[in-house]
Amino acid sequence: MIDLLLQWLQQFLGNRLIEAYLVGGSLRDLLLGQRPQDLDLVVSSDPEPLARILAIALRATYVALNQEKGVKRVILPRKPYGRIIIDLAPLHGDSITDDLAQRDFTINALALPIEAVATLPALSTRAEQPPAALIDPFNGWDDLQAKILRVVQEGVFQHDPLRMLRAIRLSANRQFAMDPATASLLSRDAPLLRQVAPERIRDELLQMLVPRHASAAIQALDAFKLLPLIFPALIVSDNPTTPSVSDSVQFGGVAWPTLHAAAALLSAAQGETVTLTQAEQQLLAPLVRLSHRPAFKKRWKKAQVRACTRSDALMLAALLADLAPEAEEKMLVAALMRLALGRQVTRSITFLLQQSVAPWSIEPRPHPRSGLAWRAARYYFERFGEHGLDLAVFCLARQMAAHQADAPDDAWRAQAQTVLNVLTGYYEEHNVLVPPILLDGEVLIARLGLANGPLIGTLLAKVRSAQLDGLVRTRAEALQFLMEQNSLVVAHPSRYTGQDEQNTR
Repeated sequence: MIDLLLQWLQQFLGNRLIEAYLVGGSLRDLLLGQRPQDLDLVVSSDPEPLARILAIALRATYVALNQEKGVKRVILPRKPYGRIIIDLAPLHGDSITDDLAQRDFTINALALPIEAVATLPALSTRAEQPPAALIDPFNGWDDLQAKILRVVQEGVFQHDPLRMLRAIRLSANRQFAMDPATASLLSRDAPLLRQVAPERIRDELLQMLVPRHASAAIQALDAFKLLPLIFPALIVSDNPTTPSVSDSVQFGGVAWPTLHAAAALLSAAQGETVTLTQAEQQLLAPLVRLSHRPAFKKRWKKAQVRACTRSDALMLAALLADLAPEAEEKMLVAALMRLALGRQVTRSITFLLQQSVAPWSIEPRPHPRSGLAWRAARYYFERFGEHGLDLAVFCLARQMAAHQADAPDDAWRAQAQTVLNVLTGYYEEHNVLVPPILLDGEVLIARLGLANGPLIGTLLAKVRSAQLDGLVRTRAEALQFLMEQNSLVVAHPSRYTGQDEQNTR
């Protein structure tokens, strides 16, 4: 679809005699044969009216993105285009070369006239030779082939310090080696990160926490002394001579062990191939099987607030577990709120950090032949709800981190198996582990003739506890239980029917 869209844009802009260039990360990805999630265009005319007309033609949404830089955004509908965004920016300088000179890295300082998009390689096919019309004043093509990340100018980070985080993200996610001169400039300008708005830092940090490349990105942040600038509430020293944080967050020789384990688990939970020891592969086989369930796989991509997914929240919790294992709740909240993550995400992350070390445990599942309800798992989900799924995965990550240097012993195997049973049981036996509520206040008032008041809540709690213990299974049994336990009489027995009982099984 992206190739058809590019051809359509070529015709659309050509018919209007508008000088336009495909630039930046979108061109870089297309040259690598990868599908970009956005298309960056530089146009010689005012992008605002053009973007509005484009939005109408594509039945898309127009957004005035950046008033200072004049960038206008067109967000295409998911059908039929998928998730594609078109950013239109005015030409900065007297020529496209002047415009490219203001960009961050050589691999992004490339441009292709829109009329030459047909010379791009097909998706999944890396370009063997640069397109003849490629505009490349800073040898970005050579750096792209050599997988080197190099700044365009010496003052790139001073112009926008956020580019330091972008450099680390690109280096880790794309596995590009950072040019020594670029690394030297990053070390020199690291303190300038204080000038960047927390929201922008948050967005880059979340993009770094892609499970497959998170460990490499965080190790780079640590090496360049950027973590104290991102989390000043948790790390008080940013002295360049201070040892790296990872020197004190190693277990069994593995730096960032919880982050590493969480990344492996989330990758496995999303059906990706991960590197695990043979013992871990056997132990986590149920999680791999669970990854085939669309509902479970989709869960980690679901946004909680803004652009923060459940996967992002769990990875950030894993990072903080390694970075500040002894931090108090108020310090964690301060660090997360500073990044403008919002109260809901902050509560989710602090919940994972606190409950994963709380003094509670889940008793193993009773033997199937016993016929007993798994009371411990029922009470677990009654207490934590769906958050219990995230907590179970996070507890597994912390267990793996604690056993990095050792083969799983019997105690760990038993503990991990119990947690995995909780996860699989939620999806495979949901009505057993999370039984539907049998009674509510209105039913008690109508059936038992009770007045509204505190007694209603007390009785509902009793019957729910009995249900979780497996003592009652239907509405009739729940009402009978309350009468026997509390010497109550049904006020209107004629209102209760066998059909009613069948509907509550």
